[in-house]
Amino acid sequence: MPEEDTAGWMRRCILIGAARQSDRWISTLQAAALKSGQDVVLLDDIPTRSDFGDDSRIYLSREHRHFAPTENADRVVVLDGIDRFSGMGDIPEDHARIHLIEVSRQAVEALLWAKTDAIITTATADAARNGEPFVLLGLSVVPPRLEEFGDDPRDRRAIAAIAYLTGEAREAYWCPVHFIYDRQPLKASEVAVTLDMTGPPRALLRGPYLWAPIGRWKIVARFSIDVDGARQELQFRWGPPLKPTTLKTSAEKPSIYEVELEAEWDEIDGMEFTIALVHGCVSGELVFLGATVSSV
Repeated sequence: MPEEDTAGWMRRCILIGAARQSDRWISTLQAAALKSGQDVVLLDDIPTRSDFGDDSRIYLSREHRHFAPTENADRVVVLDGIDRFSGMGDIPEDHARIHLIEVSRQAVEALLWAKTDAIITTATADAARNGEPFVLLGLSVVPPRLEEFGDDPRDRRAIAAIAYLTGEAREAYWCPVHFIYDRQPLKASEVAVTLDMTGPPRALLRGPYLWAPIGRWKIVARFSIDVDGARQELQFRWGPPLKPTTLKTSAEKPSIYEVELEAEWDEIDGMEFTIALVHGCVSGELVFLGATVSSV
């Protein structure tokens, strides 16, 4: 392939990062371009420069790998609606968990590609939907109405779980159902999962493997433990799966506890929190009460 085909040459790029809302956003941007007399190209593949020789065009895509931006290109990421879910309650819990992981990965990859603060979140778009249009790469844009989102408990939990990517506070609550357990819990609800500690050394719980942007992230996890469990040494791990921060400790007495750990993500990766039993035990119960994650 000629060198000019692989070198960056696009100067204005818009990545639609929320797949479920992409059709509405693409139609809106195409209509705005037509109204202003600008040329917009929707990319469904990796183009060559010879295909689209006009560098002043605005390029749209659902996939960041389709762009060939110059070093100083304007890069905009539309994440409007990425925190809106529907139908999560109609699929198995494991499938819902995997879907949420994939949504977080796509969002984090889009944020890494953007390199700037030109991010259109749901909050940003809502302000324009309810007021004056905003200007986006020379286009006067009124954001489209979002696809309806569900009111199923899983939909609500998913919205809360990725708030660290969409909210100004860069913080989210992860309820116990987002985590993976080594065996069937004794009791399970949206707010608490009771685990039998009896058995060999092992990870009692781990997850949720949602993706983190580059930076330092903190987790504050809550749990309670009974008399027998309090005698056991526990290992807490938090961070990228291959480079976690670790802490070993024993509760010593039954109570409700919080453990706080910080870790650095030098590159985008999954977020893994683990509570592991260091030695085997013959009795004990631990109740996991969820966790809050935030940017440091």
